Amino acid sequence: MQIFWEIIRAEAAAGLNITETVTLPIQPHPGATVLVTAALQRVNQTGENGQAEVGISAYDQDGKSNEGNWPVVEGENITRVVSYLRVASAQATATVVTFVYD
Repeated sequence: MQIFWEIIRAEAAAGLNITETVTLPIQPHPGATVLVTAALQRVNQTGENGQAEVGISAYDQDGKSNEGNWPVVEGENITRVVSYLRVASAQATATVVTFVYD
């Protein structure tokens, strides 16, 4: 099993919104399953009603690009994942973890 992770940080002053993204290229070996998940680690409000959201917005599988919004992506032949951290009146940190296993 292989494990990779990326940390995403975003900060938006009171009344502002910002989205940070990270693109993860993945090179699984033939027959390997890839599982990617994203989780918030910390959220601090910088203004009233501060919020944060993390997820996966796109991934490539079998040469086909898929776009949407997922908390977890799992399957074979996944070669790229795009994760996001969106904050509004907040500063936040999220971790994106990738597992590659047989």
